[in-house]
This record gives sequence, C-alpha cells and structure tokens, in this order.
Amino acid sequence: MFSIRPPDSGFRGVEQFKLKTIKADRPLYRDPEFKPEWPWLPAVKERHADRIVLDDREGSLLEEIRGDPEFRDLSDAETVRFCFFRWYAEQHVRGPKQLKTAI
Repeated sequence: MFSIRPPDSGFRGVEQFKLKTIKADRPLYRDPEFKPEWPWLPAVKERHADRIVLDDREGSLLEEIRGDPEFRDLSDAETVRFCFFRWYAEQHVRGPKQLKTAI
C-alpha cells in the first residue's frame, strides 16, 4: 500500500480509534457519559504549576472584573488567564483586524 505520510508522522490509524466505523451522515448528539481523555494534561499542569501573585492594584482589578457577568462563572485563575490572552492578542497578534490600510 502506498502512503504519502511517513509511518512515524504522528497520525493515528483507524485501529487506534475507539469507534472503528465513522458514518459521515450520522446525526450528532451529546453523550452524557463521555469523559475526555487527555493523557498529556497532568504533565502540562505539573510543568506550569507556578503561582502568580497579584499586587494590590491587580487584585482590585480582579475584584472589579469578577462583577462582570461575562466572568461570573470563571475561577480567578481562568479570569486571569483570559485577561492575559486577550492582552497578548491585542499586543502581539497580527491579523486582518490589526492590519493598517493605506487610504
């Protein structure tokens, strides 16, 4: 059998999936028994287990953000992570929104 991908390319074969047959036109539904399996997650959490300490100004900003309905159901860690990624995207990500047009 001819394959374009090298054998060690990181792609899984059909035999490695739990569901062997995939029917493209089957209806989608939520499986309440589904439990995600992320074998890499403990290693990532261990590698990034550092704590951050907020100063008084940052702590008061976090308190203020907690009152926003958008952040109501998030933990403090999730809120800080969201704010960091939003800041990072605004400062460093270049895409269609960040392109300056010469008019």
